Amino acid sequence: MTGRLRTSKIMRQINMKANRSARLFCAFLVCMSIQLSCPAQVTSGAESAKDAPPPLPFTGQIKKTIVFLSASCLHDFTSDTVSLKQNLAQMPVQQQLITVQQLVLLTSRFQRVPQSLARLNEDEVAHLNSNFIPNVSDPPGLIKEILWRADVLLKMSSLSSEDIANLTPESLALLPIEEHLGTGFFVNFHDERIPASPIAGRVTGFTYLVTNRHVIEPGTEVGRPSRVVARYAIANRKPDSTHSSVYAESSRIDKVLSWEFSDDESVDLAVASVGLPPELYDYAVIPTDQFIAEEDVKRNVLAEGDPVLFSGLFIQTFNEVHTLEPIVRSGTLAMLPAGLLPTTMNNKPGHIYLAEAHAFGGNSGSPMFIDTNRFANVISGPSYRLLGIISGEVKENANLTLNVTTTLSGSVGENSNVSTVVPVGELLKILKSAKFQKMRDDAIAKQPHTTPAPQ
Repeated sequence: MTGRLRTSKIMRQINMKANRSARLFCAFLVCMSIQLSCPAQVTSGAESAKDAPPPLPFTGQIKKTIVFLSASCLHDFTSDTVSLKQNLAQMPVQQQLITVQQLVLLTSRFQRVPQSLARLNEDEVAHLNSNFIPNVSDPPGLIKEILWRADVLLKMSSLSSEDIANLTPESLALLPIEEHLGTGFFVNFHDERIPASPIAGRVTGFTYLVTNRHVIEPGTEVGRPSRVVARYAIANRKPDSTHSSVYAESSRIDKVLSWEFSDDESVDLAVASVGLPPELYDYAVIPTDQFIAEEDVKRNVLAEGDPVLFSGLFIQTFNEVHTLEPIVRSGTLAMLPAGLLPTTMNNKPGHIYLAEAHAFGGNSGSPMFIDTNRFANVISGPSYRLLGIISGEVKENANLTLNVTTTLSGSVGENSNVSTVVPVGELLKILKSAKFQKMRDDAIAKQPHTTPAPQ
């Protein structure tokens, strides 16, 4: 599920960090921009061999795969307007006065955004420019003004994708923004056509950033996609001349990353090709050979009760991010349903796993790992592999009924401690799709000293 904040506080903090480190962002953004023509990072292995560092604990390794993601969305006033019109007649006059003052403030802010102002006709612009003075002794006049301003606000806030793309930072700062936070992680798709790296421990292949679709397109999980005005990723940079230790760096990614989704609308996944210079960024990738395969499920390699681990955003510490520090939580596999269950994509039936693991706002997109040795009748230590991607939680409401949700809700309900998990096999289907294969073929063709793609 995503964590949602209704203020622009986080956006301001992210922008402040961005301004302080603008010079350092260039390498990240340029590297990702290259991926638009070369869709994933290809490691050539040209660096000299080095000794591998001592291995980290497994939990330390999975934390290095994590990035924090943020989608800034324009607030949708549709439901607010409907509710306002339904309750306006019952409002006390003083509440009506407060409401019209709020609407005057909102419309005046939108009026300073050229794209919003262009959506109004001459009479509406003239009315906005008039000196309206609320009068509590004229309730019908207050109600009339409220209704008019509410409708105008809807028009001014209904910006098109082209309008949003052309917003200046000054205009963006005027808009009412909601922040939706989530988690992403890196995976690596091995390609035999890419020479192995001589650097010990260095993985070669194509690197992808993975998260839930509803993290990238908030609202799509309920069939009402929000209008995203900006997206950001926070990743850890290695020490440099300006920092003596690893530090978190925020980068705007909506203009440089292209996201792909499953053809199956019940699959809550989003995948983007991305390249991060390993000499600049402190991160790790999960190779596809560490994925749980569909054959493993059929051969009963997994069992209910197997231990699971996941890592992701701890939303309560997001405002204090200096070094990206994901939280690690644990639980057990609860169910491997043979049939279809409601998913986080508008309750469309699909294939999901259920885990007895408490997830919360911001954990959407977190990778979940499973120890397949616990009940395997073997004497061995833990053997964790990628089970899937957390997409939501199961809420238990006051009527003791369960429903799948992705966001923190204002309704009466408790987290049942059951999380929904998109099987990693669904991710593998996307990575092996014809579209992604063509992207890799095109990238290989542009690399020197590589074997041509098979015919």
